[in-house]
Amino acid sequence: MKKIIFISLILIIVLSRLGACGNGLKYDQWKDTMEAFGDGTYQLLHQNFKGKNEKILTNCKYNECVATEIDGYEKTEKFVYFKGKYYSKNVYCKLDAENNILWYFAEENGEDLMISHLDEMISDGQMKIVKSLDEFSDEDIKIFNKI
Repeated sequence: MKKIIFISLILIIVLSRLGACGNGLKYDQWKDTMEAFGDGTYQLLHQNFKGKNEKILTNCKYNECVATEIDGYEKTEKFVYFKGKYYSKNVYCKLDAENNILWYFAEENGEDLMISHLDEMISDGQMKIVKSLDEFSDEDIKIFNKI
């Protein structure tokens, strides 16, 4: 009888772990996750911000918000494009979800980016800062304008 209980307990533990990891994501989806991209490193979350319901783009490896108000996003075969704000800055992001690389442009308005793990994300190759919208291709700009 003890052997059956022990085997049942082991089976329950194994099945529960498989169920928790069965989504194939490296980083778990949270209760506020609207959509996860690639292995889940970047996720679009729902959050109440400034008294409004907003979509935010988060790097889940560092639990770091990189865009506070996503106006919209567009998926293509290889990339996901985001247009929104990072507090008062307009941001344009192009995500290669397969490789977890986010090209990130924030319009200059006299403020520094207040992303606490920015240096780590850059050194990990998960974020590349774009200095000008001109660095994006004409096709990228068309997609941003469409959003």
